[in-house]
Amino acid sequence: MATSPDALADALTLPGPVGADRRGWRRAYDADPAGFLSASQERWGDTFTLDKNLVVVGDPDMAHQILVATDRESVIGPDRLEGRFPTAEETREWMGTRKLIGRVLTPQAVRGQLPRLEQAVSTGLESLAGGGPFDPMAVTHETCLRAFLPMYLPGPAPAVVSALRDSIRAALVLADAGVHLPRWWPSSMRRRVLTARRRVHAELRALITAQRPDDQVPSDSPTLSDLLRTASVPTDQAVHVLGNALSKGLPATAGAWSWLLHDLAARPDDMARIRDEAIACRASGEELSYTRAFVRESMRTHPPAWLLARETTAPTAVSERCTVPAGTTLFVSPYLIHRDPRYWPDPHRFTPDRWTSPHTERHRYAYLPFGAGPRVCVGLHLGEVLLTLTAARIATDHHLTVTTPATAPAFRSVLQPTGIRLQLTRRAPGA
Repeated sequence: MATSPDALADALTLPGPVGADRRGWRRAYDADPAGFLSASQERWGDTFTLDKNLVVVGDPDMAHQILVATDRESVIGPDRLEGRFPTAEETREWMGTRKLIGRVLTPQAVRGQLPRLEQAVSTGLESLAGGGPFDPMAVTHETCLRAFLPMYLPGPAPAVVSALRDSIRAALVLADAGVHLPRWWPSSMRRRVLTARRRVHAELRALITAQRPDDQVPSDSPTLSDLLRTASVPTDQAVHVLGNALSKGLPATAGAWSWLLHDLAARPDDMARIRDEAIACRASGEELSYTRAFVRESMRTHPPAWLLARETTAPTAVSERCTVPAGTTLFVSPYLIHRDPRYWPDPHRFTPDRWTSPHTERHRYAYLPFGAGPRVCVGLHLGEVLLTLTAARIATDHHLTVTTPATAPAFRSVLQPTGIRLQLTRRAPGA
């Protein structure tokens, strides 16, 4: 992109806090991240700067453009373990890996695994039923992992699930700490993440080397592990790909799963409607249109990836009049875009029917629950199917109630409900 010196200079004159306000914005942000960003957008517009190297973008078209340019003009980040944004080369390598993972996560591939997904969802919910009140965020990673496994591995792998659960939790603690330490710094959090990651790799390596013979690989619905083996991918690379596939998208899906249970429990009338639809569709074979609409509305109001960060690797336009230089951190907040009344009528009202009306006009890029562009969550379709199956199964087979309401959303690396306790009990036959 050719950029004039004047355009780059204009990037430093974007509206935003100045003087003492610029020095103190982090305190206000830490106290109320979404509230601070929302007030800043109202005051300074859709594009504003918090310091000379940090720009927030709230316009859906521009946000989409920035996300689509990832791996060409920007990189995702930061990597808390490394204490830095990934390099452009590392980003390109991961983009290549995503193409392989995507082969087992297409809508057609997911449909082929629906019986196994439904069984995994049912088993996970049964393990929660009758076990007393629970915090959905305390159980979501293991529950979602077990549901994801049919797409990646040929059979049950309890040791892999346990290792991945501990690895993801350790990584989230490091990410939520919000610290950037140099790699040489003796950090106990980093050591825990590294130790947990090595355990994951060890379990995956043992599983890969002990898998069934190649002539038993199914041709109709191969798992990612099957594809890696038939392509003769070296073991080290296969372990790396499987570990990333199982861990990269899971935190966001887990956050969405927790909010889904929160929203189902808070709306018994909607749950009854989902139950009626699930029973009718089970007999007719039709799709769960209202249930899917409920899932999408849950992700609109509580997008798990509520704040996305990119670091520019080249001069990047953030508005018609402004281009920022390489090395600028760009923030895009799906949470703010999803609640903007310019794009969503009555945005703070939970309305699943906004997704079912054929006459509803919606801004093309105003819905970004898992990001957008080439770095959109590779498991987006699988995640939505998992959430839809979960809602249908809870509504038909269980009662879900709130024993302790959520205190407030936690705007961490993944948006999550805090303080909530739910109770899941089995529905009596015929009830």
